[in-house]
Amino acid sequence: MRWVWLAGICAGLSIGVKIIGVYFAVGAAVFLLFYEQTSPEHERAQTRGNATSVLVLLFSSTLVLVLSLLISRAGGAAQVFRFVVPMGALVCVLALEEWRRTQSTIKHRLGYRAILRLAGSFLVGMSIPLLILSLPYVVTGAFSDLLDGVFIRPASRLEYAVQRAPHMLTVIPTLLVTCVLFLGLKLRPSHRWAHHVFLLSIGTALLVAARWTWGGHLFVWLSAYHLAPLVVVAGCVWVAFAGAPNRERRRMFALLSVTAGVGLVEFPFAGAIYFLYTAPLVFLTVAALVWQIGASRLQKVSIGIPWAFYFAFGLMLMNNVGGPYMTDRRWAELALPRARLRSSPSDSLVYSQLLQIIRTHKDRKLGYAGPDASEVYFLTESRVRAPVLFDFLQKEDGSPLDDPGYLSGYDLIVLNHKPEFSPQLSPEILERLARQFPRSAVTGHFEVRWRE
Repeated sequence: MRWVWLAGICAGLSIGVKIIGVYFAVGAAVFLLFYEQTSPEHERAQTRGNATSVLVLLFSSTLVLVLSLLISRAGGAAQVFRFVVPMGALVCVLALEEWRRTQSTIKHRLGYRAILRLAGSFLVGMSIPLLILSLPYVVTGAFSDLLDGVFIRPASRLEYAVQRAPHMLTVIPTLLVTCVLFLGLKLRPSHRWAHHVFLLSIGTALLVAARWTWGGHLFVWLSAYHLAPLVVVAGCVWVAFAGAPNRERRRMFALLSVTAGVGLVEFPFAGAIYFLYTAPLVFLTVAALVWQIGASRLQKVSIGIPWAFYFAFGLMLMNNVGGPYMTDRRWAELALPRARLRSSPSDSLVYSQLLQIIRTHKDRKLGYAGPDASEVYFLTESRVRAPVLFDFLQKEDGSPLDDPGYLSGYDLIVLNHKPEFSPQLSPEILERLARQFPRSAVTGHFEVRWRE
């Protein structure tokens, strides 16, 4: 029971850092159901009734149904493959295990009361750090604001901050790499040296291609990216049909359920960078599965070469993940008092010019920067009037610019005509702002307007 409590504390700490830590809790809940199904003989304390089966199947079906409804808002087979299929595979294992138990002559298991005890221990552990973190909000009477900012407003991401997963055909690189790796299982021991040479040659060639070509870089990236759903499905097949001892099955299922759960961090914005949240879990699960399936038939060299290859790729060629690939990319420094960061030369030029324009009107008071231009407040050392990173998070309250008197007492505004996520300002608002602030200057996608 102690490890369940500690896992709950880890989940609470994760949620305290970022709300997507709740996906870890979902994966842990799935594992606890499997743990009850495969509990050791000496832990069985009561006769298992139909209530336990109903609890397991109800939770499993509800999880897949809710997940499917959420994913359907983004649409596409790639979304289903990436997010629904892994969790669906886990649920299938639970259902199969449940059916097997009903056919078994052994009817004694932990039962639903023990499931509730395990879940309760996990929830208690998870609640401790969350209660500590929320205590200042409770004391100051701002707990409702905490709930609004953590749960309610971020829900608008489903409408605005959406990026679909890559097309289904992009799974081909992963399948090819997997086939090449497991080719060693079919070779005679005397011929496996050729497999080692082949792996080393292909890996070196791909690293060179990834360094100098976009196609090579994309091939290697996708071969790793699509491992997540494939390894969860393959692992579920092993858990269901390998006939391994329950202790080994529970270990594997723990990795699979957490990997599938944490993989949901990529929804609804499946940007490449978010794969790095789950990459350690994915490769750990791959290592466990390869060890179970091929440890006796694959030599350490055959297993080690792919790990060294992906490590080298991550170390040398992942500095620009998800962005435009440039083998000769040149960086420029933002030569600004509050931000000496590396950026593209074009961004550096735009922000330098923007700050120069604003400095020429330093006696004027900045009243608005947006949509999605909160960095302007920081760079100009201005008071943030709407403390949100992206303007769509204020959708429930409406745009502050809907109020004609919002900018009373202010002399300068900055308009972003290419917001990253939020919708652009309406023509009516732009027309009204042009009347209120008739003078203007443009740099890049920013427009600075001020009064006469």
